[in-house]
Amino acid sequence: MIELDEVIACAHTRDNRWISRHHVCVPTPEWPQRDFLDWLDATKRRLGLERDAHLADHLGIGHTLISNWRSNKQRPSMETLNKVANVLHEDPRRLWVLAGWTNAVDVGLLAGDTATVEPPLPDEIAQLIALFRDERLDDDDRRYFLRAVRGVCQGVLADLNRRHQPPAPPRLPKQTSPTASPDRHRVG
Repeated sequence: MIELDEVIACAHTRDNRWISRHHVCVPTPEWPQRDFLDWLDATKRRLGLERDAHLADHLGIGHTLISNWRSNKQRPSMETLNKVANVLHEDPRRLWVLAGWTNAVDVGLLAGDTATVEPPLPDEIAQLIALFRDERLDDDDRRYFLRAVRGVCQGVLADLNRRHQPPAPPRLPKQTSPTASPDRHRVG
């Protein structure tokens, strides 16, 4: 039997597992693995990638790293999350929250709501935001940009409203009130 002091003296490996000379392993500390993996899968779909290996290539990380996250052998490190955030033009604080390194309130993401982290923006929206923030744009360029975006948004909204209007209620035939017939007998 392994004594407690042997387990305490275990060496800490790079993948967040504890190993003693007797190969006693304690799993990765609790982290919101499901939330992070849901985000990872959504990111993979958004990028049009089918396999984790393709995502790893896109992110510039090792292929086995994502497998280790999925099997809970390893939690994403802050360094890796920062690299992923940089490649995806994502706020790294969002990834820190998803991987359980901190909570949203502590890093100023969401006031009072630590359970919800917004999904990543599609690349096209991120590009629009980056373009709007581009320091080469002057005030006239920004006004033109906003008018163009507003026009597109209004067109899309009008199209959605047209396509998703609730059907009009069926028209009922007009009812006529019964009139007294002259050949009816009066009871009096």
